[in-house]
Amino acid sequence: MMALGTTINDYKRYSPVYDYSIIETGSLGGLEGVDLGSGLMTGSVNLISIPSIFFGSSIEKGSISLKFYYTGSLLDEAKDLRKNGELISTMGYASGSVVGMVLYDEGFILLTSSAPIGPNDGTTADQFARDAYTGQRVDTSDAQQDIASWLYFGAYLTGASILDDPDDPDTGANYYPSASLWRMSFRGTNKVPTKTMFAKAKSGEVNNSQNPTWISSSHAKWQDISFYNSASYIEPKQVPLKNTVQSEYCNHEDSFEKQVFISKLGIYDEDKNLIAVAKLANPVLKKESDAFTFKLKMDF
Repeated sequence: MMALGTTINDYKRYSPVYDYSIIETGSLGGLEGVDLGSGLMTGSVNLISIPSIFFGSSIEKGSISLKFYYTGSLLDEAKDLRKNGELISTMGYASGSVVGMVLYDEGFILLTSSAPIGPNDGTTADQFARDAYTGQRVDTSDAQQDIASWLYFGAYLTGASILDDPDDPDTGANYYPSASLWRMSFRGTNKVPTKTMFAKAKSGEVNNSQNPTWISSSHAKWQDISFYNSASYIEPKQVPLKNTVQSEYCNHEDSFEKQVFISKLGIYDEDKNLIAVAKLANPVLKKESDAFTFKLKMDF
């Protein structure tokens, strides 16, 4: 908690409940001294740590839901309804009050309210839901029955109780919550740096193809009649291109028109080195009169 002190105080910009030193007590449901505030410095705190592998960059605000069940019935649910980190009870005696807080970026949930969890129907203190959350004992036969509260959300004692005689069946038993069940849900966010680029194919440009089949089959071997020596390189003039314009009529060939099918886009660095290739799902037909702009996104 001392290590989180600076972080908690930094969250004050979202809500005043993020105060590392304040503890506020009052009465609720006939019980005196109920911890209603943060109590982070000297009060009891139920700290839940969520590994970052589960939420990515941050926990999404407004997505947290904590549910407290007892014997299969939902006693209370705490949610960050205001999206400011305050976990607010939505049912029972503590309904409407702040029972904890969330550190969204760090993945911590702090539950601070010791207010009893139960129906708001006039239930007395002796009739609240109880379970052996701490595993401690009050006598030689029964486990301590703590009143259900958000301080015990997820409580499960893995070690043995302090026993006088481990071999005595009346005192040699471990006690764990048997009627309580908890559920926590949230959504995470993952920020990925993305670079957006635009590749333009203007009209009258990008209308040549490097595909050898672009040349008419009658001049398919035009490279063989090219002349070159140490001083010059001469290609044959007027090498006809294959007419790829498809006519909608049978046994009829439309007039020649330059057109290409764009299937790949190359991405180059400032030194003209090819660093990436973007492939289109389907080749795009481009005529000389057409103009296209391709939008590319690259994740880093």
